[in-house]
Amino acid sequence: MFKIKKNVRNPICFSAVVIIGLWIPSGCSRSEESLGTVTGRVTLDTAPISEGKINFISSSGFAATAELKNGSYMIASSQYGDGIPFGEYQVSVFSSTEVSDPLAEPKGSTSSGVEIPLKYSDPATSKLTATINKDATEVNFALNSK
Repeated sequence: MFKIKKNVRNPICFSAVVIIGLWIPSGCSRSEESLGTVTGRVTLDTAPISEGKINFISSSGFAATAELKNGSYMIASSQYGDGIPFGEYQVSVFSSTEVSDPLAEPKGSTSSGVEIPLKYSDPATSKLTATINKDATEVNFALNSK
């Protein structure tokens, strides 16, 4: 068996403790991330969408969903704290009934009968984007039925 000299073992242990000590806090905390409350209005052919949902998805995979009521929405908190992280988002808008049963055929209409075109229910086809930063936390969307 090999014996490690006492003076060699201590620097190795010390280095390991320092590396682990520096690595753990940097990977576990998002407290330095800037957050913002996002508000706005969503209209379809200039009329407010009475009810539905709006979804913000970042390139890092973060997602936040808010209820649409009388055309207005607000995202005031997320798993990161008060608001959502600043950055670029793809956005989708859909009726509440579309997500109630994932196996059901998408209907695209709210209970009030407003038809939200299905292209807006997928962030890849909606072409809706938002940039959230300290100067821009209100984002409005004007959808067209055509």
